[in-house]
Formats: sequence, structure tokens, C-alpha cells
Amino acid sequence: MKKFLLLMLVGSFIIVACNSESNNGNGNTDDSEAQADWDVLSLKELKERVDVIAFFTVEDVEIQEKSNGINAQISTLELTKTISGTVSGEVKLDQSTNYVEKGEDYLLFLEQNGTEGYYYVPSPSGVIQEKDGMYNSDKLGGDSKLNKEEMEKLISD
Repeated sequence: MKKFLLLMLVGSFIIVACNSESNNGNGNTDDSEAQADWDVLSLKELKERVDVIAFFTVEDVEIQEKSNGINAQISTLELTKTISGTVSGEVKLDQSTNYVEKGEDYLLFLEQNGTEGYYYVPSPSGVIQEKDGMYNSDKLGGDSKLNKEEMEKLISD
């Protein structure tokens, strides 16, 4: 009986350990669950809070240690289309979690960080990755996957 309980305990531990490693550690998930203790913001709340809403392509990424000892990823973004706000050309995105990936396209809701660049709104809907030409509108209160033009229309209305 003790061997059986020990075997069950070890098996449970292995399952939990493997499951926790299934996300590759960059915090990038396609679900709309809140990351850490992020607020789930409505599209209206996002639009009121941010400086820029735009589509970007990630050109480069660099890991830097901040003065507070936390590692951050500084990503160089190339603007592909602005929906709201004013930004041009190249943008530096400062991230401590939910890293964007080099070569990928995103719809980002950004706030300006003084003169040091931008950061995304800490909400599950602040960073929406394009997958196969589509964006998950459920992160903005929609119920389907939308292409870039449809997503822009949803946000602009």
C-alpha cells in the first residue's frame, strides 16, 4: 500500500512538472486568460488608456538586465499600420513578460514610457499575435478570428 501511494505521489509530481514546462517560458500564450495578476480590460478601457494601437512586425529582440535586477526584453518593432495614436517607423518595446517573438506580427496596445520607448498594456488583450493571417478577437470581446482589416474595423468602431 505504501509503495502504491509513493508511486502515485511521484507520478503526480512528474505530471505537474511536465505540464508547467509546456509553455516555452516566454509567457506567450494564445489563450485569453490573464497573465499573472493582469486586469482584463474591455476594448473601451484599452482605447482610453493607450497612446498607440497599431500592427507591428518584430525586427529584433535583445535581453537586458534592468537596474532593479529584472531581465527585460527590448524589442525593435517596425510599424506596419496605425489604428490610433501617433507613432512612426521603428519603436522600442520594453517587456518583462509575455515576450514578442522576432519575425512575428502583432496587434499591440501601447503606452509611452517617457523617452525610453513603449510598453504594452498589461492585459491579456494588450498583445495579440497574428496566426495564419488571423487575430483572436475574443481578447477584445469578439467571438471569432478576424483578419487585419476586420480587426481594424472592430477597434475603430
